[in-house]
Amino acid sequence: MNLIDRFVSEVGKHLPSRLRKEIETEIRSTLQDMLEDRLNRRHRNFSR
Repeated sequence: MNLIDRFVSEVGKHLPSRLRKEIETEIRSTLQDMLEDRLNRRHRNFSR
């Protein structure tokens, strides 16, 4: 389990069960997109 999964799991424990799955999916997707964007920007900066 990676850090994002652990974070989402901990946050999910505090969410209403009827909304948990949807919100966890959204949080995970947002964090993964943010991480990918950051890595891509860093890669571009090193490529110059």
